[in-house]
Parts: sequence; C-alpha cells; structure tokens
Amino acid sequence: KIHVYAWDQINSTYIPLWEYRFSGGTSNWGTVTAVSLDGETIAGGSLQFIGGGFEGYVAVFETQGGGTPLWVSAGMGDLVGDIEVSDDGLTVAACSWGYPNDAQPDIRVFQKYDSIPFYTYTHPGSPNDLDLSADGTRLIAGGKAVHNRFFGNGGNAYAFSLDLEGGSAAGTVTLEGT
Repeated sequence: KIHVYAWDQINSTYIPLWEYRFSGGTSNWGTVTAVSLDGETIAGGSLQFIGGGFEGYVAVFETQGGGTPLWVSAGMGDLVGDIEVSDDGLTVAACSWGYPNDAQPDIRVFQKYDSIPFYTYTHPGSPNDLDLSADGTRLIAGGKAVHNRFFGNGGNAYAFSLDLEGGSAAGTVTLEGT
C-alpha cells in the first residue's frame, strides 16, 4: 500500500489522508514512493506476482486527489526500484528491473498527466537507481549489467538530457570500459 499523511500542526501529529493498494496478481507490494518538493504530486511503484512471474507498475497521484491515481502505467517488467519526481511535480522518472529478455523499456520518463512515457530506454540488465534534477531536465540512471534475478556482475551508468517542452531527449551511451 501507499499511505499518505498530512501534518496536523495544532495537534503535532500526522493524520491519514488516503491510502492506495496496487491490485492484481496473487500478491502485490508497494516498493518505492516519491513526492514533489511542492508536495502536490506523489508517485509510487510496485512489484506484483502474476502467473509464476513478476510485473511492476507506476501510479501517479495528486496529494489532494483522495487516493485515486491520475494514471497507472503499463507493465514495467519486474520490481520498480526507483522513482523520482521533479520539484514542480510535472516530470516523473521511474526504473524497474525490467523483463529478463529486455522486451520493454525499463527506464521511463512521464509527464504528470500522461501514462504514455515521454522518453524510454531499455537498459541491458536491471537499472536499480536513478536521480532526476530539480527542474526535470537531467536524469542519471545506473544498474547491474544483467537482470537482477540472474547471477552476474558489472554495471552501467547513463546520463540523459530531457527537454519536455521541445519534445526531445538526447545523450550518448558508451558501454566500452564500463
């Protein structure tokens, strides 16, 4: 579940605003959350156990929206390991362990009101962490060179330059010597 609380200054305590439970599968976990600096946007990730496999999802909320998601992403492949939200809450970046065969992108950048990613990247392995600049124009991500559910080592780091208003993403990926 994702639980959201508000600070009650008068009584010096937190009061529950809402909660959200990812649904589907035989079991599901909330794995990660992020909140925009202005406190108006919340994003959460999941891991769901389905038919002998796994699937991860991202959900985005407005804090005062009562726990109803603005949207829930299409499947992310496996455990959603990290989510970042820009300070103004308009850009959401997420990474997951992805599919073992790299069938879908495992790094995705969304605009707050759109479940279709603005930018995607398929990492050859499992990205585990990312960081988004305050203004949402720079993204760095890194992870293991093979899927997290397989034995192996080594890893890669990536830096992306994002321009949502211009509709572009740019960067160079170099795997030599990583």
